[in-house]
Amino acid sequence: MVSLGQWNAEMVKRECNVCSPIDVVDFPYEPSEYTRVERNFEAYKSKQDFTMAVYIKVNSRRMPYVLQYVLTELKNKLKVRDHINLKIYYFGEDMWFECMEGTNLGRLAKDELSDLYHKTDFGAVISLTNISLVPYEMIATGLPVLEYKKGSFSTFFDEESAILFGLDSEELYNKILFMIKHPQNLEKMTHHAQTYLNNQTWSKTITQFDDIIKKLPMAGTDINP
Repeated sequence: MVSLGQWNAEMVKRECNVCSPIDVVDFPYEPSEYTRVERNFEAYKSKQDFTMAVYIKVNSRRMPYVLQYVLTELKNKLKVRDHINLKIYYFGEDMWFECMEGTNLGRLAKDELSDLYHKTDFGAVISLTNISLVPYEMIATGLPVLEYKKGSFSTFFDEESAILFGLDSEELYNKILFMIKHPQNLEKMTHHAQTYLNNQTWSKTITQFDDIIKKLPMAGTDINP
C-alpha cells in the first residue's frame, strides 16, 4: 500500500489488521495554481474590520456546526470586547446550506477561490481526517491559516505553520487578538509555512512513488506469500 501522507498510514495501521507494509508519499500541491500576495500585516494593528474565508462541508468529519459555533462566538467576542468587526465567508458547500453569522458563497471555481484567498485576512479549515488541498492553497497565497490542533494538520505541517485552535472560542479569541496586535508573528508564520510548502511539489511526490515502484520485485520473480 502507498499512503498519501503519514496520517492516513497511521490510521490504517491502528484501525486495520494488515500485514502489508505501508509506504508513504508526501501530499503535494501545484505551485503554479495559486500565487502569493504580499500582505501588509502591520496594518492589522489598526484595522477594525476583518474578513475570514472558511472551508465548510456538511460532513461530520469537517464538524460544520461546531466550526460555525466557535467562529460565531469568536465574532461576538471581538465585537463586544474590542469593537472589531469580523465578516465570515463560508465556501465549499451548496448554496442551500444556511450558515450562522456568515455568508455562504457556495462551491467556487479555482479562480474564484484564488480571488477569495487574496482578499481575506484569515482562512480557517478543520482537518479531522486526511488533510485537504484547502490549507495548501491558502498558505500558497500567503493567507494566515487557522486549523484544528487535534486534527491531521500537524502531521503534514509543523505547528509554526498555522494558528492551531481547539473547540474553545476563548482560546481562539486570545490567539487571534494576539496575532492582530503582534502582526510580525503573522509575517513569520506565513513565510515559515510557505518555505515548507515550496518543497511539497508533484515532482517530489512522483519521484517518491517511482522509488517505491522500483523497489518492488520484478515481474516473473518468485514472491513469498
